[in-house]
Amino acid sequence: MTFVDFPSASPVTIDIKTRFIADDTRVYLVFPGPGYRYFQTMQNESVVFLNLPGFPIAALERLPDREAVIRGIVVSDRVREWHKSGAEADKEPERQIDKITDFRRTKWREQFAAIISNFFSQPRKGDIFIVPGPNEDSPVLFGEIVDETDPFIEVDSLLAGEKIFARKVKWVREVQRRAIPRWLDKKIPSPNPVRQVERDKLPHIFDLMYERYYYDGHFVVKFETTSREFNALDNYLINQVFLYVAALHEHLHDASIGDVANRPIWEVVSGITFSEDIPEQRLIIQSPGYIALDARNIIPLVVGVFMTLSSATAASQTQPTPPTIVNTIDDSEPDSNFNSDWLLPSPAFA
Repeated sequence: MTFVDFPSASPVTIDIKTRFIADDTRVYLVFPGPGYRYFQTMQNESVVFLNLPGFPIAALERLPDREAVIRGIVVSDRVREWHKSGAEADKEPERQIDKITDFRRTKWREQFAAIISNFFSQPRKGDIFIVPGPNEDSPVLFGEIVDETDPFIEVDSLLAGEKIFARKVKWVREVQRRAIPRWLDKKIPSPNPVRQVERDKLPHIFDLMYERYYYDGHFVVKFETTSREFNALDNYLINQVFLYVAALHEHLHDASIGDVANRPIWEVVSGITFSEDIPEQRLIIQSPGYIALDARNIIPLVVGVFMTLSSATAASQTQPTPPTIVNTIDDSEPDSNFNSDWLLPSPAFA
């Protein structure tokens, strides 16, 4: 969350930088080729692809024609073997799929054809690809598909003169492989070049990727610990802030707290009674770690705004005007389940 502008007695703008994630968003784990040979290419060129050098565009243009895709696999297999044997010009294999007739329709090719078809037709803008690095010290890449109108991007393969068709992505986050959840690391390596991550695991992926997001009716805001030491007193103080905002939310409904502006935080917090106003927490202990607030109301997001504005107020020692909230990383609309009864209460900034 960024404090954008805070001159004395001037309007205040706070950038909440919150990603609104569609409920039907899908997440895919893509293995970057045998021996992780294409990891650097994927990282540097912001693409993901399957290891199919020489795969003909005609097969992709006929999706979902499974027969055309199988013949495209045959072309790629023969191109690969041709390069291994020296790539003599007079022995170049046939590349037109309509002329491919003498081939074995194996179970592996059937399965791979299904993977290819899904890879190029199923993921849409906003879906997420994860690409693992080769060891625990290398990064794991987390990225979003940025365009679904032209999915067939060409990149160079490791075979001279051969292209591979890819999906364009925007890398959002890199996390050291040693820091990813154990369940995710166990999926690496995989016998399948592409695997879809289970829906119940998606919040954990979003926790890694975003500081703030809204998904499946939940607001989640992550507060990272900036110090290697995070003790019980630190945890108590930050939880006082969390509970204070929850108490303000409750006060909006029943005015049960009284004169909020002139009461200390601990006294306001002690008056909270609505358990649904208290966000759930996920505490990740690393070096550094983070606390993720998760709630079916906007309280986690307001906590972030509150802390940002409080820091700015303390630094400038001035009284801010009511803030203007902007969101520069996401211009999409929340889904139909989005509902907020929260209006920033003036006592929170008094």
